[in-house]
Amino acid sequence: MKLNERVFEKLSGEPVEVQEFDGRRVEIFYLDDYPDVLNEFINKGKFAVWSSIDGVNYRLGIEKGYYSELTTLYSSKVNQIWLNFWDECEHISSNFSKKIVLPTTLVIVVVFVVLMALSKKLGNVGTYVTLGLAIAYVFAILVLRKFTTNKINAANGDALSLIKKEIGEATFNNLLEKQRNYIDAYYDAQAAQAEQEEEASEETEKDAQVAEESEVEDTNVEETEAEEPVVEDTEADEADDSTEEAVESEAVEALEEKKEE
Repeated sequence: MKLNERVFEKLSGEPVEVQEFDGRRVEIFYLDDYPDVLNEFINKGKFAVWSSIDGVNYRLGIEKGYYSELTTLYSSKVNQIWLNFWDECEHISSNFSKKIVLPTTLVIVVVFVVLMALSKKLGNVGTYVTLGLAIAYVFAILVLRKFTTNKINAANGDALSLIKKEIGEATFNNLLEKQRNYIDAYYDAQAAQAEQEEEASEETEKDAQVAEESEVEDTNVEETEAEEPVVEDTEADEADDSTEEAVESEAVEALEEKKEE
């Protein structure tokens, strides 16, 4: 069965493990080596993702710690059960498309063409019939899709039963408990890391702001110190000018007094 073909192309390089059985091949990769794929599926709550482009060669990407904790769930025997499950899903989906959707669609198209050809004779009746057929078609597809989904869920239940039988129900239940604990711990660690990064970012912003304010204050002090000598020189110049004017005034008065004498 074709699965996540885009992911299959991205999971390249040397696999962690290779399993071969029934003429099929499973290559296991750590998703940690492909951060974009890891983030995409971790955000969806998935720590393992199957992919295939031909239903024969499969690539299984798993988060490293998750695989280490739950290696038994991805043994050769268990993966063989999962591949049989994917084959069953393909068979169910194929039957739904070929035996239900395509024939029904063909009938609806033929009836629609006939009604269009007879539209002048049938008038509004043809319109009502066409609308009714369209509604019936959509309803039938939804019901049949639900039926198909139920069959796939039943096949999934059968696969889980076979896995329990293969590894033992006690071991299976223990692994499920480990799975829940690991996933909870993983997301808790991610949340704590995100919080630390946010706090660090806020501290960096505060430090930058303080540094900027300090730089502004230093600049203002430097400008003030640079301006003070200019003020003092100006005052001195004004004092010198006043003194010169006073001396000149006294000299003029002395000359006038001599003239009068």
